[in-house]
Amino acid sequence: MSEIVETLPAGTYVIGDPCYAFPGRLWSELLSANGCFDEKPMVEFEGITVLGLETMFGDGVYLGSDGFSYCVDSGLIGAVSATPEVLAHEFRERLGTLVTFETDVRASRSVDGTITIGHIIIKTGDEEEDWDDQETSEAEASV
Repeated sequence: MSEIVETLPAGTYVIGDPCYAFPGRLWSELLSANGCFDEKPMVEFEGITVLGLETMFGDGVYLGSDGFSYCVDSGLIGAVSATPEVLAHEFRERLGTLVTFETDVRASRSVDGTITIGHIIIKTGDEEEDWDDQETSEAEASV
């Protein structure tokens, strides 16, 4: 997994799994148009800015520094412009948070799976201490 850094323009966004913002057909078209976010993690699609950053371990629930638990079903966490069409979905209320950035912000995914969008940090990889605890437990069990 390589580091990705993008600049997200100032504006209001729904932060979460971007797949929830689009009905099935549109989501499929978006993935086809940009190579599943592998080639371009941030795109304009039908007038909507969409950022998709791959999580370390795919689908799951990841806790953000804002205290929100982000549900992921596409292996991505990102930001979607809060247009009336996007806000019409249940996406915002149940599966993401609404955030306004007054200035452009940094959006990144680090090699350890940490996703940062402005002030929100979402760790999607294992903590080093988790691995140490697991390895210690396995070593003790084998003795």
